[in-house]
Amino acid sequence: DRGSDESRSIEMLRDLRVQAKEAGGDVITLLGNHEIMNADLDFSYAPDIYSFDSWHDKFNMAEKIQTVLKGKRAQLMQRGKGKLAMLMSTMPIVVQIGENVFVHGGLTPETISHGIDELNQDVAKWLRKDTDVKPWLLDPVPKGGRTVSPLWERVYGMPIVPETALSNLDGMLDKLDAKRMVVGHTPQKYGISGVETDKEKEVWRIDTNLNDKIMGRVECLEILTDLDSPEAASTVRVLSEDGRIIDAQKRKNMFEELLRSQSKTETAVPAPLRS
Repeated sequence: DRGSDESRSIEMLRDLRVQAKEAGGDVITLLGNHEIMNADLDFSYAPDIYSFDSWHDKFNMAEKIQTVLKGKRAQLMQRGKGKLAMLMSTMPIVVQIGENVFVHGGLTPETISHGIDELNQDVAKWLRKDTDVKPWLLDPVPKGGRTVSPLWERVYGMPIVPETALSNLDGMLDKLDAKRMVVGHTPQKYGISGVETDKEKEVWRIDTNLNDKIMGRVECLEILTDLDSPEAASTVRVLSEDGRIIDAQKRKNMFEELLRSQSKTETAVPAPLRS
């Protein structure tokens, strides 16, 4: 629900997954808070409940009888039968690939305690309507001034991540035998950026605020691992739309360095990076 090209975006991801599998790879699409809101039939951020018209037309024409009353978005998002709800039931909340953990908002201690596989399975069952009990970790439940939900956590997207949060991240990644976490959710005005913990673990923030209202930076994070030497350190780079390849070190802890260079850290606004 970030513009009028939702259906085309979904089709592109589905096509890319087919192509990737044919080439021996894969495309894994994660669920975020807005997907869950839509599955709850909460269209607060949707610009138009009919923006899925063209996509819906490709399915069973008999379903169109009720569209005047309910709208096609609601039909597609109906748990247990809607085409999009069923598609989303195949998507995880958290996925770990080697030493890399991917999640929309950020890991929380409650997510680790619940179990990643268990959470993914619980969400799939709810979206398929195998159960009407919605997993509580999907909602922005507050606890001690923070959220327990991996979909709504924002602390790791802050310009300066609190030391307590980084310490918690060290512990969570240790339990998963992981090196880094990659998150979206919180837009990064100055492009993809990373923060390193005291234990040299990392969190990468990759939401560059791309939508049809605000055109952020067109960038992606590349993580390369030598399959012949899995113990070797991965190479992390930022790839830009204009073809530049940016070493990850230039984007690590960049806000701390920029703010340190300012005389008034409380009001300092970093200048947009150009490399």
